[in-house]
Amino acid sequence: MNTKAMYEKTGVSERTIQNHMKEVRYFIRGFAMNRRGNNYFTPLEAEAYYIMIRIIEETNNVKFGIRALIEYMERLRVLARINSIVNNDPF
Repeated sequence: MNTKAMYEKTGVSERTIQNHMKEVRYFIRGFAMNRRGNNYFTPLEAEAYYIMIRIIEETNNVKFGIRALIEYMERLRVLARINSIVNNDPF
């Protein structure tokens, strides 16, 4: 999903989305970016960004939104790791 589609889903301007991506990529390299370097959201990244937007709207603080996005992505990474360990369990 590109930034235009994300704009239609969230109502946040494309310029604001691009600015958010600059700030998020400071912490998560390559977030919402395809192989060519263009902004492109996977379904998981789009869900995380949507959560970020809702937190920003509630708190009026971009830093809290970025923190929520990072925590959400980290939780999903940990859960995926746990699932891979459980599924490869030799017992």
